Amino acid sequence: MKLMNQKELAERWCIAEATLERWRSIGAGPPYLKLVSQVRYRLSDVEAFEAAGLTTPTRPSRTSHISVPPQQPPLAKKQQQNADVFAKALSSLQAPSNTCYGN
Repeated sequence: MKLMNQKELAERWCIAEATLERWRSIGAGPPYLKLVSQVRYRLSDVEAFEAAGLTTPTRPSRTSHISVPPQQPPLAKKQQQNADVFAKALSSLQAPSNTCYGN
């Protein structure tokens, strides 16, 4: 039986660990094991939860001809936003060009 900890599952689904904690507190999310003070998820339960979330359209959509760009996973999107903010901040700290202000 393969077990996953909270961090591994959060990384698998690109969600915050706090989301899994909140789901446990409200009775949502996949089943979990609590061993002493450690939370573990069985891989079989995680895969079953994922499979239960699969949906298929019952009929073709009227907008099926519209191309929708793939969305970045939330974590990748947040990392890109952080990188953009960092790059902007870094560019404002760059040394000025070789300009002599006293002449």
